[in-house]
Amino acid sequence: MNKKFLFFVLFIFLLIIYAFEIDKTVLKGLNNINNSFKSYWVNSYISVQNFIDQYFNQQKTIKELREENTKLKYTNIFLQKELYKKNTKAPNKETFEEVYVLSYVEFDDFTSVWLDYSTPYQDFMGLIYDGNVAGIARSQDNKVVGYLNGNKLCNYTVYIGEVKAPAIIHSIKNSQNLLAKYIPLWSDIKEGDQVITSGLDNIFFEGLSVGKVIKIEKKPEALEAVIEPSVSVLNKKQFYIYFPKKISNEP
Repeated sequence: MNKKFLFFVLFIFLLIIYAFEIDKTVLKGLNNINNSFKSYWVNSYISVQNFIDQYFNQQKTIKELREENTKLKYTNIFLQKELYKKNTKAPNKETFEEVYVLSYVEFDDFTSVWLDYSTPYQDFMGLIYDGNVAGIARSQDNKVVGYLNGNKLCNYTVYIGEVKAPAIIHSIKNSQNLLAKYIPLWSDIKEGDQVITSGLDNIFFEGLSVGKVIKIEKKPEALEAVIEPSVSVLNKKQFYIYFPKKISNEP
């Protein structure tokens, strides 16, 4: 009887221990689940917060970079002007204004555009894109129209090569290339020569990039050169307009 009783007591004791271990395991599992949930929630919160911070920081950074890019473009133009200041006859009261394209003047002509600038100015103005010649502009009907490179009305004077052979830029029908005309026959120019503005027409200052020579033809009275433009401007929305002198009441 005693042995049976002892065996029964031992069995109950082991059962209690086993049940206690099960409870500990269950509690431990629940605690692990709870900790996992807490960890998931915290990590999710941190990820969302990081995404939000990163998004707004990116927007801020993009805005700052755009503003800095605009300043650098303006500085680039200004530095080019100063670099060639000694070789140009342009007045010393120049100014630049940022302008945007509003629309095409005619739907079937991508080389003439209306610009968001209306200040009266009787002379021709230069259009610049990223330090390169984009075309010319002029007031028309209290608005400003831009004639981009490739337009038949877009003409300005240039220098070709190291010898600075003078020429006048014209358009080439159905081509994005330009034509430099009236180059003196004795000019020592060659393919690959760089073409820059001369500033002699008082539209641009000297030294802005126009393009490079890709072909030369000899005519009876002068040379002509086909020019590959430095930049394509037909799809651009923003330019700098260059005034040879400031618009003011100053004499």
